[in-house]
Amino acid sequence: MAFNSTFCLNTTELSDDYDANSTSTILEMPIPLIFFQCKLLADSTVGLISCFLNSFIIYVIKYKADTTIPVFFALANLAIANILLATTLSLADFITLLQYRSITLIPWVSYTVCGFLIPLAITANVVINGSLIFISIARYQKVKHSEVHGRRLANRQVILVLILLWCIGVVWAIPSAKSNVNQQSIFHLCDLLTVDRTQQSFLLISCSLIVVLPAIITTYCHYRISVHLSSTISISSMTNSTITNHLEKQNSSFHAGFQRKKDIIKMLRKLSLLQFLLNVTWLISISMTVLGNQHFHKNITSICFIIQNLAMLIAGITSPVIHINYIQRFREPLHSFFLPLRRYISRCNEADRADQTFSLRITFFDCSYEGGEVIYDGIPRT
Repeated sequence: MAFNSTFCLNTTELSDDYDANSTSTILEMPIPLIFFQCKLLADSTVGLISCFLNSFIIYVIKYKADTTIPVFFALANLAIANILLATTLSLADFITLLQYRSITLIPWVSYTVCGFLIPLAITANVVINGSLIFISIARYQKVKHSEVHGRRLANRQVILVLILLWCIGVVWAIPSAKSNVNQQSIFHLCDLLTVDRTQQSFLLISCSLIVVLPAIITTYCHYRISVHLSSTISISSMTNSTITNHLEKQNSSFHAGFQRKKDIIKMLRKLSLLQFLLNVTWLISISMTVLGNQHFHKNITSICFIIQNLAMLIAGITSPVIHINYIQRFREPLHSFFLPLRRYISRCNEADRADQTFSLRITFFDCSYEGGEVIYDGIPRT
């Protein structure tokens, strides 16, 4: 069933939002129906994948990982924020679909989507970037100081920092929740299509800060980590020329731990790079949505709006995928889960190979043996 995105509303339903002298007002949804359907399908699919993968990360941290390590607190916080982001964006799409299906205005749709769900998504986005900053700083501190004293106190500090991140995210989203949210906000993509220059500037500056600040801090942390690792390698190579065989064995174990540390840093660097690229994609698309509304065709604006949400959701998938790929602790539950299936497939393959071996035709000149019969010139003989 196809729904029309343009419909007529009585002004009596809109109270003070429209001119009372007119009898009716034509309202049009900002995104054509076909584009919104594509957005709904893409957001819900990627959102479900993100929820599953991040829930798996939380499960591994809770039951399989060492929960006394502060980084795992931040990683669990990152997974929770990714789940919240995927849930709110997908739920906002489904609620907005109600307005597409209705021929009259549904006031609570705008208040729910623009006044509650979108601010929650903004909060989750701030927490995601803040968690990545905290993970980079924590890894740098771990590389710089091999032994951390007062671990219990450090964990309490970690929890306080993560709570502070959520508070910052809520404060960051308050202007979006309070800025002119009314019954027709859904028709302006929750102020993304505003023509007010002040609101446009505030929106783009806040979005730029979400992207630029994490990029600067994580880049600095990774640079300091690289410098520290380089100095450690040079000191270790100078020591290798003078140590005894006994110390060389100890040094080999040191290099094994050092290599694992380098792999983790490489993983975090790749995660930060992918997150930055997706954040830049999100920033460019949201800028084109805000600034290009009056200059571009509606289809181009709709595509930009789809890309900005999809980039945020894909960013929530990169973290669990990279951790599962690089860290054995996160791969082991998957191996255990799929082990019965792998054994079943292995038994089936062995049975197939046995059948093929039995029916294999062994030829010697013009005589062959197949299935217990001797075949000579095509005539079976005993």
